[in-house]
Amino acid sequence: TINIYNPISILQQGTVIDVSGKLKAEKHGRVSIKGRWDTLTGKLMADANIDEFDITKLTPYIEDANNVKITSGLLNLSSKVKIENGIINAPVDAVVKDLAVKSGDGILLGISVPVIISLIEKEGIINLRFNVYGPLNNIQTDLKEALKKKVEDSIQKKLESPIKRLGR
Repeated sequence: TINIYNPISILQQGTVIDVSGKLKAEKHGRVSIKGRWDTLTGKLMADANIDEFDITKLTPYIEDANNVKITSGLLNLSSKVKIENGIINAPVDAVVKDLAVKSGDGILLGISVPVIISLIEKEGIINLRFNVYGPLNNIQTDLKEALKKKVEDSIQKKLESPIKRLGR
C-alpha cells in the first residue's frame, strides 16, 4: 500500500516528494520517503525510512548458497539519499533485531553464521552503518564490509575485556 502526497505538479522544478506506505509481510512494516526532486536536473535529496520490515523478504538477495535460511527478523533503516547526475550516495543506518537463522555452519554476507548468531545473542540487535553508492545502473553497497567490521569490533571488545579487568 503506497500513499503519495504531492501538493504541486511533478513537472515543476523542486517538487516535494512525500511517499509513505505499508509493506505487506508476516508483520506489516512502514516505508516513508520525504524530500525534494528537481525533475529538470534529476537531482533528488530525500530522507528514506523503513520501519519494522520483515527481513525474510530480503533473503533471496542476502543469503549465500550455503544452506542458510533466515527464518525471522525485523529491519529498521534510515538514510539521507542524494541522487545527482545519475549517481546515488546514500549513507544508511540499519538496525536488525529478532534475527533468527536456520543453519549450523553456513555463511551469510561473507560471515560465518555461528559468529553472527553469537553477535546477536550478545547484543540482541545488530546496528550497522553502510553506504549505497554509484551510478544508478550499477548501484554498489559496502554492507558486507560493514558487517565484517562489526564482527571484528565485537571480537576486539571481548579480547580487551579480560585485560581491562586484570588491570583493575
